[in-house]
Amino acid sequence: MLKYEHIEPGQKIRAYDFEPYGDWRDDMYIEGVVVSHDHHHEAKVLVVECKKDCGPKAHEQFGPNRPSRVGNTIFVPMEIAFLEWDGRVIDLMEAE
Repeated sequence: MLKYEHIEPGQKIRAYDFEPYGDWRDDMYIEGVVVSHDHHHEAKVLVVECKKDCGPKAHEQFGPNRPSRVGNTIFVPMEIAFLEWDGRVIDLMEAE
């Protein structure tokens, strides 16, 4: 079983783009509801309807016209081979 394969459709999650580094870099993540499991580019993914897109420094890096991911379908890998870390995907219902 892959690291985040246990997350089921209907669960609300937070998925980080990069590992948080405290003051050095703001947290960058999306929050949303898992719609289904699927395959995308040969990887098993959580299909997530994005409800929140967070990462103010992303706007500095990509400019003020960076499109928001809110309302879009996001593919979150169930596990990554390089730079995986505990807490990359958080079940927000458990965290409450």
